[in-house]
Amino acid sequence: MVENSLRLVSVLVDDVVRLGPLTYSVPPGILCSAGDAVSVPFGKNVKHGLVIGPGVACKGTIKSILKVYGSRVNPLDLTAAETIAKAHYCTFSQVAQRVSPRSNRNSDPLSAGELVLVASETDALPICETNWR
Repeated sequence: MVENSLRLVSVLVDDVVRLGPLTYSVPPGILCSAGDAVSVPFGKNVKHGLVIGPGVACKGTIKSILKVYGSRVNPLDLTAAETIAKAHYCTFSQVAQRVSPRSNRNSDPLSAGELVLVASETDALPICETNWR
């Protein structure tokens, strides 16, 4: 669980994952942990996102999470995505885009379908070859 004293979490926001994790505050009385689906303010809109861990204090205004829907991703899957990103020299956000439902986009976070790491010829992560000489 994210400590109440910390109260900042990193969130990957749907449709703007390319920006990387954004920091949001957790309102008093609300508990959330890595892997939870949340609703957050983004500009003038409300978007869904995924808590990926503790947030980093930053300059400027930090907006608050609006709603926590509950667990959406096993925290071990987030660890696996981070390991894949490091092994393939890409960002966590690039891997996270592939660990997302392909159907029911923009639906409620808990009904978006099963999360699957997709690998195909047209939508695959770069693979480093070991025999490069």
